[in-house]
Amino acid sequence: MVSLLVPYNLQLKTVRSIIADANWTDYSLSRIGPFDYYEGDYAQNYKYLLWWFGNEPIENTDAHYIIYEGNEYFPDDIKNTIIYKSDDILVTKERT
Repeated sequence: MVSLLVPYNLQLKTVRSIIADANWTDYSLSRIGPFDYYEGDYAQNYKYLLWWFGNEPIENTDAHYIIYEGNEYFPDDIKNTIIYKSDDILVTKERT
């Protein structure tokens, strides 16, 4: 189980994996994990870092990344492409 706070270095690895895969193209982002019932899926920290690195997510795009925080939130049957995975973070990409 992930702690309620994801370490900064793990957040950086997560956003860098998204930027590398997106290759500076448009994409949207959501997060599933503790406190995701708050506005913005509680993903503001990731969105800020992505903005800071110059590749901010936008709405309504063909590519969509999902960050799962905590292995208890990982889907049992992963159907999307896995972009990054650690013990506590999983990032998948889906195309709409």
